[in-house]
Amino acid sequence: MKLENYKKKSHEYTAKASEIARQLNFAGIGIIWIVKTTFPELKLSDSELLLPLVLIALSLVFDFLQYLVGGIIWIIFYNNKQKNGISNTADVQTTKWRSRVLYTFYYIKFTLMFIAYLFIIKILFQYF
Repeated sequence: MKLENYKKKSHEYTAKASEIARQLNFAGIGIIWIVKTTFPELKLSDSELLLPLVLIALSLVFDFLQYLVGGIIWIIFYNNKQKNGISNTADVQTTKWRSRVLYTFYYIKFTLMFIAYLFIIKILFQYF
């Protein structure tokens, strides 16, 4: 298999992982809501519920930023190349910082989600 095909494969997996992470984040919000409604003595402002909720919210923000910043980075890159007279079919290279910025958002969102789920699992074992 050509090297470029491995890159395409990695993009498929990271896109799918992002989609699953988004679903897990929304499921985490749902789990927190169920715990909150099942145990009315728990307040949403209690750190047991608030901390994982904040982590999930931040994970979703980083998910959004990954795509927003990615769109901006690649639009600017494309427009700069086009202004310099480079054809759409030309083979062009880019510096690695662009991808590194986006992968930073990617890894942060997963880390935040993972930590949130550790707190959610702790809550579930504590109350159920």
